[in-house]
Amino acid sequence: MKELFIGVDLGSTNIKAALYNGQFEILQSLSHPVEYQREGGVVEFDAWEYCTNLARMLKELLRGQDGSALRQISFTGQAESLVCVGQDG
Repeated sequence: MKELFIGVDLGSTNIKAALYNGQFEILQSLSHPVEYQREGGVVEFDAWEYCTNLARMLKELLRGQDGSALRQISFTGQAESLVCVGQDG
């Protein structure tokens, strides 16, 4: 049975994602830059845009693959981040 795995680095400079087969060989990898808004000493990014870009990357990694073969998605991140969400999402 074919097995697929995805690893995602939720970076502060780039979002990186890779698709691996059951022997953990890279089948495909993608990277997308994170865009920031800077004002004074505050640095922010648009959380919705970040998630949208991540979803696009995952979709691209799985394009042409049997989605039922996906066994795990693993996430990692090194920077301190805070995403505040109000009642309306």
